[in-house]
Amino acid sequence: MIRTGLVGTRRDPKWLDSVNYLTLYSAKAQLERPLNASFMAASVLPLSTAYSISEAFGWERGVGHKFKEAPQFLVLYTAIIIIGAGIVLFVSSKQLIFVLNLPNVVGGMLLPLILVLMILLCNDRRLMGRYVNGPIFNVIAWITTIVMTVLTLLIILTTIFPSL
Repeated sequence: MIRTGLVGTRRDPKWLDSVNYLTLYSAKAQLERPLNASFMAASVLPLSTAYSISEAFGWERGVGHKFKEAPQFLVLYTAIIIIGAGIVLFVSSKQLIFVLNLPNVVGGMLLPLILVLMILLCNDRRLMGRYVNGPIFNVIAWITTIVMTVLTLLIILTTIFPSL
């Protein structure tokens, strides 16, 4: 008889029960993973956003604090969750795809500005010291920034004027 890591042998009905159980459990896990990831993201993203904003403004932060100790952080965290739930509940299903893509579009439109600021920071000798950008990297960075700016402007123009 051939032994497996499961209960019983291949000819044993218990082995088939084990295989069926593992197959069903695996299928169930495949269905639950996206739901679990959604619940995880629904709590982690507002929390990380609240942490980032609170840190930027120098506010006390942390979920272990009482409301009197970190009111801005906890209000911000709660507000982000409520706003997200409101968008999901009250925006029509046809517009949800637009809402899902909106952060990517805004990020793409802000990319040229961020690239210019990064290049300026990377060329500041007072800030970067001996790690300042070299001339070859500056040429590549500025060409990339110009191309991204032109592409962003083209996307904006074709969105506003579809006949172009």
